[in-house]
Amino acid sequence: MPSNHRRSLSEPTPELDPRASSDEHADGYHWHHSTNSGGPKEWTDKKKWTHVLLVAALTMATPLGSTIHAPALAQIADAFAVQRSTASLTVQTYVLGFSIAPLLFLPLSKIYGRLPIYNFANVAFLLGHAGCAIASNFPLLLICRFLAGCGGACAITQGSGTIADIIQKEKRGRAVALMAFGTVWAPTLGPVIGGRVAEAYGWRGCFWVLVCIAACNAVITFIVMDETSTSHTTHSYQALPLEELRSPLMPTAVEDVDSKIQQYAKPATGLSRFALDVVLGPFRLMRHPLFSTIALLSALFYSIQIYLYVDVPATYRSEYSFTPSETGLAFMGIGVGMTVGLLAFGIFSDRIMIALAGNGERLPEHRLPLMLVSSVFVSAGLLVFSLTSRPSVHWIFPVLGNALTGAGLYTVSMGAALYLMDLCPARAADSATLLSVVRFPTGAIVSASGVRLVQLVGRSTMEIVFAVLAIQAVPIVFLLYRHGARISMKHRLT
Repeated sequence: MPSNHRRSLSEPTPELDPRASSDEHADGYHWHHSTNSGGPKEWTDKKKWTHVLLVAALTMATPLGSTIHAPALAQIADAFAVQRSTASLTVQTYVLGFSIAPLLFLPLSKIYGRLPIYNFANVAFLLGHAGCAIASNFPLLLICRFLAGCGGACAITQGSGTIADIIQKEKRGRAVALMAFGTVWAPTLGPVIGGRVAEAYGWRGCFWVLVCIAACNAVITFIVMDETSTSHTTHSYQALPLEELRSPLMPTAVEDVDSKIQQYAKPATGLSRFALDVVLGPFRLMRHPLFSTIALLSALFYSIQIYLYVDVPATYRSEYSFTPSETGLAFMGIGVGMTVGLLAFGIFSDRIMIALAGNGERLPEHRLPLMLVSSVFVSAGLLVFSLTSRPSVHWIFPVLGNALTGAGLYTVSMGAALYLMDLCPARAADSATLLSVVRFPTGAIVSASGVRLVQLVGRSTMEIVFAVLAIQAVPIVFLLYRHGARISMKHRLT
């Protein structure tokens, strides 16, 4: 059992305390926050939920774009005279955009607010998919997919922040559940829609569908959405005046005051340093063994998920001669599994933590048993899918294997995110960004490598390899459960 010592990681420090009326960052920059009682949390319920629904729609469009053309990968390969494994790069380059864009959106949203970032990203998402629909060669298609992925990353990274801006903490459950439902079902609905469209209009029709969705979202966002962030420097933050610099709460040494005056005399430099610190914040967490281990484990399971986006349609097409529309329906197994995982996580996560804590302190490690069991589900589901996807075995059995894998993948992903959030609530935004910048590029690279290796070792062997890798997470998670509290006390987060 993990030790019941109070965690140093979650103890608020002056520079991280969210309750403070002013924000002082680790580099010494001090921004005064002028509280506005009429902020977004004071909006009417109608206005709040309009924004929640809009953010949910934006968030749903992003994973929809990752899989909608999956049943048409063979058509893309034929159109550009490339191998089908090469055509699958349209999935990986899109996901790669998720990892690059957050490094830009995070500091820019802190400085300029969320609304300009949403509008810019919506345009990038729209133009990227329009370029995909009219691409005349394969390299141009990949470039446009990357651009669309960068635009789609905004909703993923800013959506939860928008909900936190407008909904009180004790009322966020329904809003978060609404977003989670969209992200769970979008990767499943994508192939279902894309399969039908590809049969009727070809692979370009899949991207025109995304153009229509992106255009609607962009117009509605521009007309309806208001700025929700009250902490961005352009509007709500200002340099402290000289009187406050000389107050008893501030440094009184002459050289300190002079340095502060010089600092605020050059706001551009201050903003650039502030943006740099925001970007580097998530990477600094990688120096902590608990954060780095969980981030890498999460990246492994996300790689499996992206690999299945390519492997599932190829398997049902080759083994069962499914049409594109039938291949899209086969994705329902993963979608149903993820829905079960969502419900199971919501029901059991807090209950397991309470049961393990007993009358003692509730530790982040109490989140890990569910993650451990889910790793077994992922491995078992991959084995079932690998061993039963044969023409001699009914197709429902590999679909059931996909459902088992989907349930495990969702629960592992949510368990990892919540564990890191519990480790240090004051750095929750940094931990979420850390997961993004580690998971997305790893998922793109590993899944692309897996697709290539299929040509050498075979599809079934590759699925078994991923099953073996997934089961390796069990002893790692168990060790974190037993010794995580001790590790966090030894390696304090700075």
